[in-house]
Amino acid sequence: MMERLAEKALITEADDILKALRISLHQGNVVGIFVRPQDSNMYLTAVEDIFISTVTDQKIIVLKKLDLHGKLLQHNQLLLASIEKLRFFNTLYKDGLKRTLRNIAASDFNTLLRIRKRECNITLNDLKIVLVKTLDSGHHISLTLDDQSTVHGYIRDFDNKLELMYLTDRLNGKTTRALKINTISRIEFESFLHFNGLSSKVFHVCL
Repeated sequence: MMERLAEKALITEADDILKALRISLHQGNVVGIFVRPQDSNMYLTAVEDIFISTVTDQKIIVLKKLDLHGKLLQHNQLLLASIEKLRFFNTLYKDGLKRTLRNIAASDFNTLLRIRKRECNITLNDLKIVLVKTLDSGHHISLTLDDQSTVHGYIRDFDNKLELMYLTDRLNGKTTRALKINTISRIEFESFLHFNGLSSKVFHVCL
C-alpha cells in the first residue's frame, strides 16, 4: 500500500513531487500542478502515465486529458522537471469529475433545452468529453459518420489537439483506424451512459 499524503499538502521538493504523482497514477488522486516558470494557474487533474523519454532521458508525466472542471487540456504531457510545486488531494479524479459534470448539467438547462429542440443530444465539444470518458472506461462503441458509414470498436488514443481519435477492433489492441472526431454524427453504447443530465444508449451530435 502506497504512502498516504496530507489533504491539500503543498509539495515543493522534487522527490516528494514524484512520490505524489505516483500515488495519483496508482490510486487516482487529484493533484494540483503548478508549472514553471511563471504560470500562476493550478491544473487540477490526475496522472495517466509516467515514463522516461528515450530521447532526453527525462521523466515525462502524462496527465488525464480532462481537468477536474471538465475542460480539455491542450498539453497533457509535462517534463517532471517543469513542475515547480504540487498540491495533493484525497479526492479521487473519477469522483470529482462526475460531480463537475453533474454541476455543469444543472447550470446549463437552457442549453440542454436548445439542443433537444434541435433533435440532438450533445455538442461537438460535449462529444469530445464523452469520447475521453469512453477511453477511460473502456466501453465498446458504434459510430455513425457524416457519410452514413458505421465504425465499431474501442478508443485507443487521441492526437494532441483532440481532432483525431484512434480506434481498435479489440480492447487494448493495436490501432486499426484513425478517425476525424468532427465527422461523427451519432455514437451508440452497448449499455446506457449518463451524461450532462441525459441517460441514453445513443447520442446525436449537434454540429
